[in-house]
Amino acid sequence: MKYLADINLRLAFPKYWKAQTDALKCDHLSAEEIEQLQDRKLKELIDHARQYSPYFKDYPPIESAGQITRLPLMTKDIIRQNLDSIKANNYSANELKKNSTSGSSGDALHFYSDQKLDHLRQAIAMRGNYWAGYTFGEPLLLLWGSVADVNKAKQLNTRLAHSPLLFNQRTLSSFDMKEDDMIRHLKEINAFKPTLLVGYPSSLDAFSDFLMREGLEVHQPNGIITSGETLFEPQRERIQHAFGCKVMNRYGTREVGNIASECQHQKGLHVHQDHVVVEVIDEHQRPCKPGELGELVITDLNNFGFPLIRYRIGDLGVLSERPCSCGRPFRLLERVEGRVFDLVVGTNGNLVPGNYFTLYLRKIPGVDQFQVIQRTDLSLRILLV
Repeated sequence: MKYLADINLRLAFPKYWKAQTDALKCDHLSAEEIEQLQDRKLKELIDHARQYSPYFKDYPPIESAGQITRLPLMTKDIIRQNLDSIKANNYSANELKKNSTSGSSGDALHFYSDQKLDHLRQAIAMRGNYWAGYTFGEPLLLLWGSVADVNKAKQLNTRLAHSPLLFNQRTLSSFDMKEDDMIRHLKEINAFKPTLLVGYPSSLDAFSDFLMREGLEVHQPNGIITSGETLFEPQRERIQHAFGCKVMNRYGTREVGNIASECQHQKGLHVHQDHVVVEVIDEHQRPCKPGELGELVITDLNNFGFPLIRYRIGDLGVLSERPCSCGRPFRLLERVEGRVFDLVVGTNGNLVPGNYFTLYLRKIPGVDQFQVIQRTDLSLRILLV
C-alpha cells in the first residue's frame, strides 16, 4: 500500500513529491556538501531581499553562512514596525498568506508566509518522520491541539488526501483529554495502528500516565515525535515506557516551520540546514561556542516573500560540535530550552495544553502579551498587556 501511495503522491502532488525526494537526498550528502547548499541558498535569499524588500535594501551582500554575522538581527518588534517594508514587492497579495504566532512568551506576532512554502515545509517535516522510523504511506496519527487542524481533517478534500492511498493520516484533538476522551483516543489508536504518532509532550505524557495507571494496552508504533513544547526527560521516559518505543523530539515554529529533528539515535536534534541557518549567540550578540547555552537566531532560507533573516526567535539552545552516530551530515542542536507549556487542569478533569490559550488570545486585537496562571483551586488568572 505504501508504494502505491508514493506513486499516487507523485501524480496528485508533484511539487510536494519532488520536494520530499530532494529533502531525502540530502541525507546522503557530506557535511561539506550540505554547507555548500546552505551557503548558496543564503546568498540567493540575501540578494533577493536586497533587491525586492525595501527593509533589506541597505544590507551588504554575503557569500556564505560564515559571513552572516555581518547582518543586523531582527526582532518581533522590528517585524511589527516594518511589516509592509519586509514584504517582497515582486510578490502579489495572493502569493502571501497572513499568519500569526505567540511564541513561548505569549508575545503575539503577525507576519506573512510565502504560499509556495507549504510543500517545502511539509517535505522537511516528512524527512523528520522518516528519521523516526516512518515511511510515506504508512498510517500516521497526530494528537494535536490546533482546532483548525482538527476541523480541516474532517473536510472531504483532506479526508481524500489523507486516505490510505495518499497521506494515510488522522488527527485527534489534544484539547479533549478527559478520561472518556482518552478512552476514545485509545480505541482510535488501536484500530488505526499508526506507524508514527506525533503530539505535544504534555498531552502524550498525560495520556501515557493514564494508560499506565489504568493498566491499558496500546498499539506500539515504530516511533513517537514530540513537538510544540519543551520535552523533559522524565516525560520522554514515561511516554517510551507506556508505548514501548522511542520518543524523538522536534523543534519548530510557526514562523519558520521545522528547524531541527531527532533521529532514533536520540543524540540531539539534526538542524535542517537546507531549510534554515541556526545561530546561537551570547548576551553580547557574539557566537556561542559549542556546548554553551545562548539565544537562538534563525534565518529561513525559503521564505522569499517575507524574509526572516537573523530572526531572534525567543528561545535558547545549545549547539553540538560532534556529529550524530547515524551518519547524517546535519549539525546537531544538543537541546532547546525556553519553550515551556504546562497543562491546565479543567474542573471537568480535562487536561488542556498551554498552547490552547495562545491559539485564541493571539487573535484578539489589542492583546500584545499574556500570561495564564492556574491556582490550586483550579481557577485561572489571565494577565494581559
